Amino acid sequence: MASSCTPLPAAADSSSPPSLPDLPLELLVRIVSMHCLVAHSPVDIARTVAVSRLFHEPVAEGLRLRAQECGYELPAAAAGLGGLCFAAMQLEARLPQHRGGMLAASAYHSIFIDAEGRLSTCGKSVPYATDGTLCDSLLGHGAGVTRLKTLTRLPVNLGRHA
Repeated sequence: MASSCTPLPAAADSSSPPSLPDLPLELLVRIVSMHCLVAHSPVDIARTVAVSRLFHEPVAEGLRLRAQECGYELPAAAAGLGGLCFAAMQLEARLPQHRGGMLAASAYHSIFIDAEGRLSTCGKSVPYATDGTLCDSLLGHGAGVTRLKTLTRLPVNLGRHA
């Protein structure tokens, strides 16, 4: 069976192992997609984006590959990588294994999925910047919504959020 993998470029110093930027994009995309299969959630994949801009393209392509493997297509015009991650979360929410449970949580807010695959959030915004300003729309309900004491359904369309 012939391999379609691209060989790694020769390292300048043969004693040091290749670093992440040396890996072919196709391999990084496959790693992201496989991690999504294991984690069962694009939320974990979205967290990867915060680590480095190096991950932006592999994460975007990995999310698209994961959706394609599940038989879905993510919107081409999602609002940047954040919109793509959000669209992937909604897609995953519609898959049977994720219905009716918590999708993600932090110290200050949580995201839930009901049996119909609709997203709801609750929690509060916290100081985000060093100047103490609040991160408006952290909960996905638009600017000015900084606290939700009860679970509230998100008013969303696939790939676009308020």
